[in-house]
Amino acid sequence: MKTTERRPSTGSGHGGDAGKRRKGARTSSGTSTGSRTRTSTSTATTTKNKGPGTRGPLPREAREILDVLRRSKAPVLSSNGRLDGDALGSELALAMLLERLGVRARVVNDGPVPSSLRFLPGIERAATFPDGLAEPADLLVTVDCGARELLFGVAEKLRDVPIANVDHHVGNSGYGRWNWIEPRAAAVGEMVYGLVEACGVVPDAAMATNLYVSLVTDTGRFSFSNTTERTHEIAARLLRAGVKPDLVSREVYRSRTPGQLTLLGRTIASLAIHAGGRIAAARLTQAMCRECGAAPWDTQEFVDVPKSVRGAEVGLLFRELGDGSIKVSLRSEGGVDVDALARRFGGGGHVRASGCTLPPPIEEAERRVVAAAEESLAAAGKSLTSPPVIH
Repeated sequence: MKTTERRPSTGSGHGGDAGKRRKGARTSSGTSTGSRTRTSTSTATTTKNKGPGTRGPLPREAREILDVLRRSKAPVLSSNGRLDGDALGSELALAMLLERLGVRARVVNDGPVPSSLRFLPGIERAATFPDGLAEPADLLVTVDCGARELLFGVAEKLRDVPIANVDHHVGNSGYGRWNWIEPRAAAVGEMVYGLVEACGVVPDAAMATNLYVSLVTDTGRFSFSNTTERTHEIAARLLRAGVKPDLVSREVYRSRTPGQLTLLGRTIASLAIHAGGRIAAARLTQAMCRECGAAPWDTQEFVDVPKSVRGAEVGLLFRELGDGSIKVSLRSEGGVDVDALARRFGGGGHVRASGCTLPPPIEEAERRVVAAAEESLAAAGKSLTSPPVIH
């Protein structure tokens, strides 16, 4: 493990992960707002919505999207091409809900399914791009996708199809004709469960498992600060519907191959400490994946390596993609807004978890993001040389 100390320097640049567009966003009525959508609505009614720990009626945006879904004849559900448990779990659960309402929906993503999620009920309905788009679509429903371009090929293929945008990322630009954006939701699966409730549908074990995986993965096994009473209430109902938590835990977190574990060890060995111990960074390259015989998309949890360093307030994972670009995953213990930090590089996400993409080489990407993180720490009054106080 290497340890480096740097003084703050300017960190700026352009990437392409999330939240690129900040102007010309659309509200659920399809009119231009001229600013980024941050909550479930841009009107005063937002502040009157009940908090995520309580039950309440669906917000106007959700009701409008539900109406659009009911009337759709050929909807396609899609998400961020870099799929995780919330994206896939929410898509599959929503497809099952629509099926119960008499609407046949296709699930199509331009990205591979991680091996840890191949057990999800109904995963066989998740079609591969572009084969899954052979038939026409009249509605594109995006879930857990902060920016349209993150749909990759799906966005281009369905560029003329209206979008219903369902997301919980604070930096979502409101790129749909209809937008339901709820940053207070622990996961998009929590929002989909709200639709299930509103429709009076009782989840079966398959739908419940997909929703449960959404919650488990996006709350860090119910350990992140986004976990609320509402999250646990929903989880309890899903368990009563037939979810087997031991099966979910084994498949998602305890089914790694020897190659994946070897790659995890190499990632740990790359760990670098900056800013007196307040920033931890790790690297994951294509060469490392090849040498270990592991797939790059099976590394979703590797960001836990820098995040778990004792005393680190910012955790960074630098992942080299197939095209050479560098995907940066940023995590914070709360002292630094990593959504704002990622937006400096064209990305975004949540206050405590975000991402961005930078050009190569990986060494330069790390230098720039670490320097920007040091600036953020310094602005918060944190020392960059004295070690953090560890309780």
